[in-house]
Amino acid sequence: MNKQTFFVSAICLLATVSGFADSTYTYSLRDSEATISGFVEGVEPSGSLSIPSSVDGYTVVAIAGAALYDQDGLTSVTFASGSSVSRIGDHAFAGCDELVSVTLPDGVTEIPSGAFFDCPKLSSIELSDSLTKIGDSSFAGCVSLVSIEIPSTLAEIGSSAFSYCESLASIELPSGVAEIPDAAFLGCSALSSIDLASTVSSIGSSSFAQCDSLVQFDLPSGLTSVGEDAFRGCDELVQFGLNASITSLADSVLADCPKLEAFTVAGANTSFSAVDGVLYDSSQTTLVRVPAGKDGSYELPSTVGEISTGAFAHCAHLESVGLTSQIKVIPAEAFYYATGLESITFPETITSIGEWAFGGCSGMDEIELPANLLELGADAFHYASSLSSALFLGDSPGMGEAVFDNTASDFTIYYLEGASGFTTPTWMLYAAYILGDTTTFVEWLVENGFSEDTDISDDVNGDGVSLGLAYAFGLDPAEDLSESLPKATLEEDGVSLSYYGARSEVTYEVEASTDLVNWSDSEVELVREGTDGVVKASALAYGESIFLRLRILFE
Repeated sequence: MNKQTFFVSAICLLATVSGFADSTYTYSLRDSEATISGFVEGVEPSGSLSIPSSVDGYTVVAIAGAALYDQDGLTSVTFASGSSVSRIGDHAFAGCDELVSVTLPDGVTEIPSGAFFDCPKLSSIELSDSLTKIGDSSFAGCVSLVSIEIPSTLAEIGSSAFSYCESLASIELPSGVAEIPDAAFLGCSALSSIDLASTVSSIGSSSFAQCDSLVQFDLPSGLTSVGEDAFRGCDELVQFGLNASITSLADSVLADCPKLEAFTVAGANTSFSAVDGVLYDSSQTTLVRVPAGKDGSYELPSTVGEISTGAFAHCAHLESVGLTSQIKVIPAEAFYYATGLESITFPETITSIGEWAFGGCSGMDEIELPANLLELGADAFHYASSLSSALFLGDSPGMGEAVFDNTASDFTIYYLEGASGFTTPTWMLYAAYILGDTTTFVEWLVENGFSEDTDISDDVNGDGVSLGLAYAFGLDPAEDLSESLPKATLEEDGVSLSYYGARSEVTYEVEASTDLVNWSDSEVELVREGTDGVVKASALAYGESIFLRLRILFE
């Protein structure tokens, strides 16, 4: 019994950890091996520090967590020749403001969490050839680190490992690294070259966000997953390539990349395709994403019947978009802060516009909402700061909160006579007025004492104005109308024409010309004047002759 008791006691004695100190370091012992835990009180290291291979005759095998934390006098750290150090504790060198260079011994296989966190002057570090892991936030905030040579043995890097290494210009990771974790290179604003092995299978959330010098990136061939916000805020990113194996892409992966001009897609990819740099599903029936740098006008292919959430978000230079008649839903945030968008024509098929769909679209001044619209989501046009009018062509839809909040100060809702669900002078707390006249030509004939089969071209009182023109311009056919038709007015910089243009059975077309041969409506500006259906058309002369013509088309 006594022998057994002695044996157990001996084991406990060998495992005991105690605190010791020599003239410089405090340390602990385990099995006669020393772990340096700090400096003796009163010792303030400065300049270059060489960590000894032994203290008081005990072999140094480890540096404890936070052992050299916040030692602002240190400029470089090396280890004595033949060092047996194989372990470094969390935050061991964190916060060393003047630390410029570090050389680690060959036995160190892992750099733990926060080991060199917030060492702002660290510009050079030599890693051991046997390193297998770089822990969470190991080099986060090392803003002077320009480059780092990663050994081929590395198999894992932790989240935020190199976040905000603002001078890091390039990184090459070996084939053993299969995952790029969350925020691994977040805020590396100088990073312009990223070399990832084909073995990388996933890129985590915000992993390369705010890498402002990154111009082009192609997903490694083996990659199957990209996390949210992975490349958010990469200000200089112009092109993004999808490999053959990627099957999904979160809405926010490339958010706030203002210069992105084009997506490319590997030919073998069965989930995505790209047309003129715009990303679609493989069948081109769903618009996935328009690069934020797209400018001018864009017409969707006729095959498209669905738009993804955020598809046009932050397209600051896109001025107009043509939608197809197959689209029924404008999803949430579809055009979120597309600040350059000036006009959009909704097909009659649209039944729903989602939350924040056009939020922040400050370039739009008026919209026409289709007759079949059933739902307008909350904040759908919130902060569309130039929007002064919204014309509803059908009955009132279901409305979310704050749909038109923070639009132009004179914002007004217009709706057609006979539409249900609206009120005047306000509706949903917005100014609202009835617009237009749905009285048909036949009804108008009867109201004015004519038979239903009276010809539209008849001039019943010989004043040179047909019944059709009187109807179109809202005139009384019983009066002499020879001086009542719309007349052009010379303006300081062009010409204008005001006319009643609210008949639902009439199409009013105004065109301009400088030579009376070539006519176009592209230079004509139309403005509704008040709520009585009067429209003012105007065109600038630009130093030349300018003519306007008004055509009346009956349905």
